[in-house]
Amino acid sequence: MKTKTLLLILSIYCAMNAQAQQYCQTDRFLGTPYFDTSQIKVNFDILYDVPNLLTLDLYYPKLNADPLSKRPVIVLIPGGFYLAGSSKDWYYYAYQLAQSGYVVAAINTRKGLFYPCKPTKKFPIPFFSYSDAAYRAVQDAIKAGHFLSTESLLYGIDANNMFFGGYSTGGCTALSVEMLSQSEANHVLNLNTVVLGPLDPLPFLFPFSVKGINSISGGISRAHIEKIENTSAIMFHGELDYIIFYDFSPILDGICGPQAKTLLPVYGSGKVNDFFHDKAKAMQLYGLLFATHYFEPDKDFAKMTSKFACFDKQILCKDFKSFKKENLLSIPVKCSLNNRPETSEEDERTSNIIKDEFKKIEATIPEEYRDQITLNSLVTSDKAGLDSLKALMKENQGNEIMPTQENESATKAIIAGKNTLQLSLSADISHPINISFYNLNGTEIMGKTVMLHRGENSITMQFPQTLQQGIYILKTSDGLTQKVFIQ
Repeated sequence: MKTKTLLLILSIYCAMNAQAQQYCQTDRFLGTPYFDTSQIKVNFDILYDVPNLLTLDLYYPKLNADPLSKRPVIVLIPGGFYLAGSSKDWYYYAYQLAQSGYVVAAINTRKGLFYPCKPTKKFPIPFFSYSDAAYRAVQDAIKAGHFLSTESLLYGIDANNMFFGGYSTGGCTALSVEMLSQSEANHVLNLNTVVLGPLDPLPFLFPFSVKGINSISGGISRAHIEKIENTSAIMFHGELDYIIFYDFSPILDGICGPQAKTLLPVYGSGKVNDFFHDKAKAMQLYGLLFATHYFEPDKDFAKMTSKFACFDKQILCKDFKSFKKENLLSIPVKCSLNNRPETSEEDERTSNIIKDEFKKIEATIPEEYRDQITLNSLVTSDKAGLDSLKALMKENQGNEIMPTQENESATKAIIAGKNTLQLSLSADISHPINISFYNLNGTEIMGKTVMLHRGENSITMQFPQTLQQGIYILKTSDGLTQKVFIQ
């Protein structure tokens, strides 16, 4: 009996190893077209979660055009701050990855911030906390993974090689699929998992294996540490991102009630890389100098998607060499194992190939979806979600949920001296203002409540200690969240 069991294990291992060798011996998965558009099939609005009516769009090389019977799969999650975002936002980039040889599932997740505030005419449904909404999105992504495992024979999916990717809050979800454990959700984040349910209620039913994470402008809470040793991740993040900060974002967990006073520390890609690079299996960061939260579609997102393909192939082929942080003005495109540097000529040539392919991809969009799909849908949906958050804040006591540079606050901050902060405020403010000052680890250095008197429009704050050189975060209750650079 033991001999039969050992032989079975050995045969499974050999089969998986042979499949991996097939992935590595071809020019597919390199970020540029391996299949033309006529060889790609797209199935829209496949129901993967019946109780919540959640759907996904599946992109894949047609089985009769592909020599591989099983293909690795990439699950893509849109942004939108859990209030907007659609699977259709990924159309061009999902198609691009499918042409590279992957099966790609662009998914929808549940919408809404659910905290039991007093309903209003504009928002008649109850709202829970921001962390609850994020948790539910992770649950949905995991359900999608199980669904794809059930459909592996139908679509030629290798459920043992599954990658998760996302932009903005979708990037946060993708990172959490791999890095958030149930015990951390229960005991560190203090989520009400009795109401929300477990992250993965049936982990052994139609299992799948997460091989890597592809994140653009995403982040994680500081709780995500238990599973870091198994993580492989490639991350892109603008170093001037004022929505989900490159280093650290203090966000409020709710719109009203106690959650509106609870500060959640969210670490951006830069801090994730600093904390976990040496502990993770493979981690690669592109910290984009002078870039913000939003990127150009055919220039930036297309290159990032191409690098997704390259990184994921490196993971499939167990090529973990030279995964190091890179600070770049541009994103090199051409893919190669061992992370060979790309020449500018290769970069330009591959960029032109992508632009030409996008013209062909545009021609494949079905007529009934043309009003939903644009090249800039990812950014448009993310901004729509942020606008919805601002509306919720305004409707519910004006509390700020996400830090943003695009606010209407009249407050500005400057450093008047190494231990002095000068705040300039709107002269017509007649209510108390709460001011908090944090370092990038999320530690509050100083907090103060101030009230302007008639004719006053500025406040000087003295720090209890001389600050070291570096970046700090200022947050005020009238809507300002600002990075402050101490020279």
